[in-house]
Amino acid sequence: MKKVLVLGGGVSGLATDFFLPYRDDISVIGFEQHSYLGGHARSWFENNFFWDEGPHVFFGKEEEVEPFFDFSHDTQNPATVLNYADGSWVNQPIYANLIDLPKNQVEILKESLTKSPAQNENILVKSSNFKEWLLNNYGNAFANQFPLRYNEKYWKTDLSTMSVDWIESRMFKPSIGQILAGLENRQNLHYIRNFRYPKQNGYLNYFEHFIGKSRIKTSVRVLGINLKEKIVQTTNGNYEYDTLINTLPLTTFIELCFYVPDNVRQATMSLKATSMLVVNIRFKGIVKPFFHWVYVHDLDLLSTRITNYSNLNTSLTNNMDDSEKNERYTSLQVEVYESEKNPFSYSHKHIAEKVVKELHKIGVIPKTTEIEVSTYYTKTANVIFDLKRNASLAVIYEFLEKFGLPRQANEFNANFVEMNQSNSPTNDLFLVGRFAQWNYYWTHDCAKKAREVAHQIVNC
Repeated sequence: MKKVLVLGGGVSGLATDFFLPYRDDISVIGFEQHSYLGGHARSWFENNFFWDEGPHVFFGKEEEVEPFFDFSHDTQNPATVLNYADGSWVNQPIYANLIDLPKNQVEILKESLTKSPAQNENILVKSSNFKEWLLNNYGNAFANQFPLRYNEKYWKTDLSTMSVDWIESRMFKPSIGQILAGLENRQNLHYIRNFRYPKQNGYLNYFEHFIGKSRIKTSVRVLGINLKEKIVQTTNGNYEYDTLINTLPLTTFIELCFYVPDNVRQATMSLKATSMLVVNIRFKGIVKPFFHWVYVHDLDLLSTRITNYSNLNTSLTNNMDDSEKNERYTSLQVEVYESEKNPFSYSHKHIAEKVVKELHKIGVIPKTTEIEVSTYYTKTANVIFDLKRNASLAVIYEFLEKFGLPRQANEFNANFVEMNQSNSPTNDLFLVGRFAQWNYYWTHDCAKKAREVAHQIVNC
């Protein structure tokens, strides 16, 4: 019998467990240190509402993640994504919606965009870092007013130390036609045009149907991992395995492993991520303008992205007239970020208080309304794609390859990469998920990778 051991009970761990069959020749067990399953995609009930650990929506291809994702009780929406900057509400992307900006700014910004280095057909522009990429593709005036400010708030790191290999499918060089068309009409060119979201119980509802059947045990903490002897030590005892599937953050995984060389530990220590405090706010009334989420650019505001949960679920607002909408409750989630180099200057309570004042200031929350506020802190929020990431991952993967980690082409790509036929004779070790692979996977990417790994385990 093949013993398969899964570390972590987030989306990646749950999906791997789901796609591994219940068969007599395969034994599956997993461990999650928390008392709940779902990881970063968990949802919880507070202040009469279901909240997620940071905003989650589904915009992948259903056939790639079914039947793990249950789409039978969700709603589909065209995405309305806005920006708030210097008192203006602007459709996303800003470069294609200059019509929303004050007239005295438009000509300068149009000039910046249309005459940026990347728009010059006679010059092949290469960017050595993220800051250069923004300046090359948007020009100085536009880049400094919008993407440089927002990304400084989001990544909390020096943008000149970030790479460009994660940008694919997330940020684009605008065409001249898109820029000029945006002077006359609003355009929806966001990479998420449509999305799905559960009608009730938050994002976790997509895979809640499997949680009760999962073979992953909660409230069990991993104490140590012996890759040589293929034994995992836990607070529930020691477990032998034939195949180990790690979905824990790669930094945590290496820290738990025995006999790790100093160069590998040093490489692991160089991997960086942001941390996030979400401020959940609930009040009676509706928010204008309408949005699903909005990016906040002003550097004097802590709020970085605001999600209107009440608009994610159209079943809450369909068939309501204006008077009924004014009597309903709105649920907003505001993200505020920190990093190792740029930690918070205030307590979580103080940040929440400042966020509420900011939303009053920009007109999202009426100053007279009563509100309910809570916070939730996530230590590992977003992988920081700095210039050291690929070299550090190469050192770590070379070490793990000795213990059965299959290698693949483009394995450090921040976007989802389908697995090649395994070149490992053993398939003893797999890394599955955003933080286990230290990349930019969304939840549907994690589920796709889990399916691929489960298939490879079954067929090797």
